[in-house]
Amino acid sequence: MKILLIHNFYKVPGGEDTVFRNEKKMLEEHGHEVTVYTRDNHEMDSMNALGKVKMLIDAVYSEKTYRDIMKLVKEKDIDLIHVHNTHMLISPSVYAAARDADVPVFLTVHNFRLLCLNAIFYRDGKICEECLEDGFKCGVRHKCYRGSRLQSEAAMRIQMAARRQKLYKNVNFICLTEFNKEKLLKINRIGKKLIDPKRVFVKPNFIPALSDIRKDSQAEKNGKNFIFIGRIDETKGIDTILRAWKNVPSDIRLTVCGSGPLEEKCLEFIRENKLSNVDFKGSVEHSEALRLLAAADAMLFMSKWYEGMPMTIIESFSVGTPVIGCDFGNGGEIISTVYGKKDLLLEPGEKLEESIAKAVIDFKAENYRFDASKLKRFSEEENYKELVEIYKIGMSFK
Repeated sequence: MKILLIHNFYKVPGGEDTVFRNEKKMLEEHGHEVTVYTRDNHEMDSMNALGKVKMLIDAVYSEKTYRDIMKLVKEKDIDLIHVHNTHMLISPSVYAAARDADVPVFLTVHNFRLLCLNAIFYRDGKICEECLEDGFKCGVRHKCYRGSRLQSEAAMRIQMAARRQKLYKNVNFICLTEFNKEKLLKINRIGKKLIDPKRVFVKPNFIPALSDIRKDSQAEKNGKNFIFIGRIDETKGIDTILRAWKNVPSDIRLTVCGSGPLEEKCLEFIRENKLSNVDFKGSVEHSEALRLLAAADAMLFMSKWYEGMPMTIIESFSVGTPVIGCDFGNGGEIISTVYGKKDLLLEPGEKLEESIAKAVIDFKAENYRFDASKLKRFSEEENYKELVEIYKIGMSFK
C-alpha cells in the first residue's frame, strides 16, 4: 500500500513522536511505500507577532496543509492517510483534504484533545471532565490550555470548527485502549453523531523486542530495589511516591529517572527528609533507563491522570520487572490485563502513600508473577497484523 503518514511534532519530544517513527519503520519493513508529511512546533519560535497571529488562524484550518495534502495524494497515488497529530501547525484541514480526495483517513488517538482543551482530563491536582460534560467553554474559563484564557479560546476554536464542518465524520479512529475508546465515544453526547462508532478501533502501541535486555539483567534480586521512570511533574505521582518513602526502611532503595518542572522541588524534598535511600538520577538515555528497569525488583507507576498508553508499563513487564500501580485509568487497565487480576492494584486516594509504603515493605516477587504471553499483543508482529486489519476495514467503508 501507498501510505501517507502525518505528524506534527511537539516542542517537547514525547511518546507520540516515538510511535510515529516506530510505525513508519514497521510499515516500510513490511514493504509499504510510506510518504511522510510533518511539521514541528519549534517553527513557531522564529515567527514574528504577525506570523503568530496567522498561525493561530491557520491552526483552526490551514489552507496550506489542505493544498499540500491534496498535492501529495495526487503525486504519490496515496491509498490511505494515517494521522498521529495535527496540533498545532498542520490543523484539522487534513481531514477535509482526505474527504475531498476520497482517500480513507485514520487517526491514532494518543490523548484526549478531541474532548478536553488540555488533552489530559486533569486540572488543579485532580481529574476533570467538565469539557466532556458541559463543553469547551469550561476549559476557557479555567484557562486550561497553557494557563491562558486567550490560548484556551484558540484551542476551543480549533475543535469547534472541526466539529461544525463535520471533519471527523469519516475518520477511522485508532484508540490505544478500551478505556480510551469509551471516553472518545462520549463525544456523541455533545453533538449528534460527531463520529461514527463503527469507525472506532482499539490497537495498542508496540515496543521493539527487549529480550536481550532481559537476558542481561538476570542478577539476583533481593526485593529491596524499586524504580520510577517518567516525567517529573505533578501528574505522574512522583510527589506521592517520595512522601511514601519517608515511611520506608533505609535498606529499601528507590531509583528515580526523569526530568521535569518538579525536579528541584523533589531534590529539595529528598534533602530535607534525609532520604539517603533515594537515588535521583534525573534524565538518562532510554537504553540506560531500560537497564536500570531490568535490574529493579519492581517499577512504581502512580500516575494521577488517565494516561494515553503508558509504554513504561509494557517495557517493565517486557524486561521481566513487575509493576506496582493503582486501580486507575489506562495504567490500571494494562497492569491488571497482564496480571490477569486486579487485586494487586493499589486503591487511589488519601491512603495511597501508606499503601505504597506497605507494598514495597511487604514485596515478594512470587506474589507479582505474570504471564509473559499476555505481552504478545504489544509485540511488533502482532501490532502490524492488527494495524493492517484496521486499514482493511476502514478502507471498506463507503
